[in-house]
Amino acid sequence: MKKIKTLWLAAAVILLIGLVVSVCAHFDAHSKDTISNNDGFLGATLNLSGAMWTLDFDQENHIFNWNQLNENYTVSSGVGGSGSYNNGNLTFSIGSPAYSLMSPINNLFQFNKEEGCYTFYQTNLAFYKDLKISNNRVRFAALSLLDASDYGFSRQYVSETEQDNVLYVYVNKDVTIKANGLTLEKWGRTVITEDLDIYLRAGWNALFYHSEWNSSDLIRSFSLGDPSHLKWILNKDDITEMQEEENAKQRL
Repeated sequence: MKKIKTLWLAAAVILLIGLVVSVCAHFDAHSKDTISNNDGFLGATLNLSGAMWTLDFDQENHIFNWNQLNENYTVSSGVGGSGSYNNGNLTFSIGSPAYSLMSPINNLFQFNKEEGCYTFYQTNLAFYKDLKISNNRVRFAALSLLDASDYGFSRQYVSETEQDNVLYVYVNKDVTIKANGLTLEKWGRTVITEDLDIYLRAGWNALFYHSEWNSSDLIRSFSLGDPSHLKWILNKDDITEMQEEENAKQRL
């Protein structure tokens, strides 16, 4: 089984597409529903469902094309659980991850020496200072991708000027995390990270990441919830691999 990349790396790939093509404040309202308002707590068992999609960008018409997959897959994740994808419907369930797969809650953040601040979970996209964690003895596990027959699917929404992602986080004890956001000049834009204030309850939580941009600003924020407008999207590298495999089959 090939190594599955994290959600945030997949997010960065699509985000770069958005930064290149966004020349005006266009918003794809047809694909986006109202964000659901909830506390993000999903309980002791995480149950996931929905259709799986491929996504490609039509540069000539400046639109994203969504194509639902109909193949059948066995579904797993790097932190356990099991499921399947049959007839266009995902069923996946996971309880408490093995203790050996959990990490100290401090590992949700990494110190960025270059900027002198913290970045969030294996990414260099959101910047914080004055980080405060209410209980450093808490341990967590994060589910960013589902592995469907070696293809990685992450839960996302993307348009020309916005991108949303969800990271499912298990914690073994309640914990509150607070941090002050930062404004930095990076990548030819003003990068703004909003303040962080989240309360994770023991069990599974949905952590919602929102990013939006225009020609001058790039704004990031985290909150709790699993909005209904997100879809399970096949990662960009996996789309290329799937296409190559299909082309090889047709040549036989």
